[in-house]
Amino acid sequence: MKRLLTFVLVVLLALAVGACGASATSAPFDGASRPSNGAPPQAQPPDESKSNGNSAPANASVTDRLIIRTANLSLTVKDAAAALDIVKSTAASLGGFVADSQTVRLDKDRVRVSATIRVPADKFDDALKQVKQSALHVNSESIKGQDVTEEYSDLNARLRNLEATEKELLALMTTVREKTQKAEDILAVQRELNNVRQQIEQLKGRIQYVDRSVALATITLDLVPETLEAPIVQQESWDPARVARDATRNLVLLLQGLSNVAIYLLIDFVPIALIVGIPAFILLRWLRRTKVVTTG
Repeated sequence: MKRLLTFVLVVLLALAVGACGASATSAPFDGASRPSNGAPPQAQPPDESKSNGNSAPANASVTDRLIIRTANLSLTVKDAAAALDIVKSTAASLGGFVADSQTVRLDKDRVRVSATIRVPADKFDDALKQVKQSALHVNSESIKGQDVTEEYSDLNARLRNLEATEKELLALMTTVREKTQKAEDILAVQRELNNVRQQIEQLKGRIQYVDRSVALATITLDLVPETLEAPIVQQESWDPARVARDATRNLVLLLQGLSNVAIYLLIDFVPIALIVGIPAFILLRWLRRTKVVTTG
């Protein structure tokens, strides 16, 4: 049992030393510099034939940066469906593909298309140029580059440490089975081994995702159809019968309006006129008589 305890302490010491080494190697690309002309550094996509998710690209150097390049464009096109076919041909000719597309019908003759294409990173600028040339004009354009160099280096350092831990745990499992053969000890080591293996798989998945994202740039497109011109309205031919009907209808409406006015006057104005007019007439007659008597 003492030998087992000693072995466990040695394993823990080795893991601690390995963790210290990981922190010292987690950012080997600190000295990257930009070109003298001020342009952003070009991404160097990883060679997928040499990168299996266990180590950084074999051709990585101090000046190489891992950049995930993306672009979002809104384009006005003559025909969105035809423009999508052009985009598909462009992506295929550059070694890429259309990742997804969505078509929305606006009316009988027009559709609006949203599409995402993936092209090799070194063909990113060519793809943008060709896509924009197929449009009537560019409504908006957004280009971004995400530097994942440090993250990629850290992922690989963590992966190496976990793989070393896995080996130590496997050796410890062998020792426990040979020396103690206790089920609780074996299960405890197995749990730690399973946890380490799960972390290894997660790191490998993330590394592979970064590899693919760096190697293939993403371009998202919104293809907006050009506004259709209003059709020319043809002048209708002269129809005397229709004109007569319209004139008759207007006359009826005019007579109805006059009748409505007469009714309002008869009901509203005449009573008011009588109420106000009769006293006013009487008062006026009285004033005239008073004036005559006074002057006489």
